[in-house]
Amino acid sequence: MLTHTQTDNTYTHTHTVITASMGALGTWVEWTPMGRIAGSNVLDACAFFLSTPDFQLQGLDVMKQVRLRVASQRSLTCALVC
Repeated sequence: MLTHTQTDNTYTHTHTVITASMGALGTWVEWTPMGRIAGSNVLDACAFFLSTPDFQLQGLDVMKQVRLRVASQRSLTCALVC
């Protein structure tokens, strides 16, 4: 049986690990090719975190970064082709 302190420590550790992972994911999304992002489970993971109050904003931030990349690629493509 876990004590209250152990439970708090476990929660803190888990929160720290997920926060760091979401930060790393946000950085990865900034530079990785869009095809690789599309072939990954990035958006699925972010959608999962939207249902968790502690990580909603971080999940949404990563999804916004992906959306901005898509929009900028579309405008660049249109500028080159149109």
